[in-house]
Amino acid sequence: RWKPLYFAVKGDTVNKYAWERPISTQQTAFSFVAQMRDNMPREIGGCFWYGVDDTYSTVYIPIYTSIAHAPDCFAHGSIAQLDLNSGFWVFNLVSNLAYTRYNVIIKDVQELQSKLENKFLALQPSIEKTALELYKTDKNLAVEFLSDYSLNQSEMVVRQWRDLWERLVVTYNDGYKNNVLKDNGRHPASLPYDNEFLLRSLKARPGYHDIKWRKK
Repeated sequence: RWKPLYFAVKGDTVNKYAWERPISTQQTAFSFVAQMRDNMPREIGGCFWYGVDDTYSTVYIPIYTSIAHAPDCFAHGSIAQLDLNSGFWVFNLVSNLAYTRYNVIIKDVQELQSKLENKFLALQPSIEKTALELYKTDKNLAVEFLSDYSLNQSEMVVRQWRDLWERLVVTYNDGYKNNVLKDNGRHPASLPYDNEFLLRSLKARPGYHDIKWRKK
């Protein structure tokens, strides 16, 4: 829910109310999961799974704690100015668009989210095996390898998320699901409200939505 999380109703001077406070709130700036393994060298055993904006619609990217510097897409940006190269803003664009029709758009978001995160998890054993082999002969080379991997994956995710935002804008323009085919034609499909919402609307304003046929 949008802030404030508490509210009062006009005419009721006694009671106050509050919205639920979910863990995955839209005000989230960033979140992370710290993976720490003491059976590896510190440069390899520490992995920071980092995501920006909402926890429910972010992508957790493996960033090893030994990297030489932060990914550029996460190292700059201003809350006061939109920047399409800033991971913070790119993820905000997607999540804020999803709010407009969450039950539909979130499915597209989670499809790419799962694809990327599953790839990272599948690659992690091989990445760390290579880093351990490099570490045996040259510690700095292992750090450079993990730095390149972490930075490249971060930039790749932000690019794909920017592409996702552009695709969602086209697909869900004006409340339709627009299937754009090879002929560049727009083939819109309506996205009707669910039955529960329709029933609540009828109950809230009895008779208001009735269709009254005019007799000739």
